[in-house]
Amino acid sequence: MKINISSKRNIILSILLLAAIVFSIITVVRATTPNPGHSFSEVDVNQVTKTTSATLLTTETVVLANASAGAITLTLPPAANVTPRTIYFIKKIDSSLANLVTIDGNASETIDDSPTITLAQRGEGVVLQTDGTNWRVLQRTVYDISAFRTKGSTLNQWYTSPFTGTALTTGAPTANVLRAIPFIVSKITTIDSMAINVTTAATGAARVGIYADNGNNYPGALVVEATSITQIDTGTTGVKIANNNLPVTLQPGLYWLAIVSNAAPTIRAFSVGSLIPVLGYASTLPTNAEFGWSVSFTYAALPNPFPSGGSVITAVPIPAIFVRT
Repeated sequence: MKINISSKRNIILSILLLAAIVFSIITVVRATTPNPGHSFSEVDVNQVTKTTSATLLTTETVVLANASAGAITLTLPPAANVTPRTIYFIKKIDSSLANLVTIDGNASETIDDSPTITLAQRGEGVVLQTDGTNWRVLQRTVYDISAFRTKGSTLNQWYTSPFTGTALTTGAPTANVLRAIPFIVSKITTIDSMAINVTTAATGAARVGIYADNGNNYPGALVVEATSITQIDTGTTGVKIANNNLPVTLQPGLYWLAIVSNAAPTIRAFSVGSLIPVLGYASTLPTNAEFGWSVSFTYAALPNPFPSGGSVITAVPIPAIFVRT
């Protein structure tokens, strides 16, 4: 039997068309079939909250650990029983003072060669992936030293702007000048009190507060004005605590501790050599760095936003304003 050229051409075209259809079907099936594991391109987001110790299920991808009621342990499933691409996102969300969240490998399985890892700080998180035998840390929250501040009134520790630990001095900031000194927040932080220490009294009053940064190392929006009744009395000496309008919770970032007074009491202050120069140096590269901002402001409730046109602080007095977390 003879097959003419036209018939051969039709057969070839039919075969090519059939192949194209099959390829399209395979492509669609592959694109729509769920991946049995979790990859960064196909994350099966199933968020759960854990308030007590538990063994995690392979379907619990995002785990919010709330240890408010007590320390908890989250045990990972056997690494060999899950796909090598299974990923967990685990984050501590409570602000308890001492309740740890411990993440434990199943039986003798390890997490980056350690039996367990712990999350101690609110907002601290870790991303874990199984390699089929043990677990590996893909990413973990890393804090600098400014994040580790003692919490609460039990130990009653106070913190201020970043400085080297050199002993504080004293100074008498002039009246009717609003001053702002940088304060770095490395993790979510709740502040319940602010304070200054008056060493030589001057009849009058002071106001303290916190400003957010405007995005370019300058105080912007007022976050809170902390008051003691209405304002801080500078007519007597001692530690003056202001906690009205507090607590306030700050997200990580740069903030500014501010103070203004209508008198000139002598208070605890920084020496030039003790402060870390967050603002750096002027373009002329002078001897002294820049440690904060000051602007003329007739004593009143703190303005919102911080007035523009401030002058950099390069010399004493540099007021030390304290907070308790």
